[in-house]
Amino acid sequence: MYSTFSHTFNSDTEGNKKFFLTFVKTAKEPTFEGKINDDKTVKKFQMKKDEAGDWKIQQEGLPTWVGDLEKSFADQIEERAAR
Repeated sequence: MYSTFSHTFNSDTEGNKKFFLTFVKTAKEPTFEGKINDDKTVKKFQMKKDEAGDWKIQQEGLPTWVGDLEKSFADQIEERAAR
């Protein structure tokens, strides 16, 4: 089932970045909190399933390159859930 995991994702503009995805046990619906540590800041966001059942980033104002990785995040969540 879901858990906390880390994975290195490749951004076309930022190179390899390690993200940590944590299943939020207290949420009413399946939710993951994503976190990336870079040299200057810690960026956080949440992912939830939309009406179609696809994992989507919930926050606005994230760098474009983080949004570009949304499908990769969703694929890793589903891959881990299938284990």
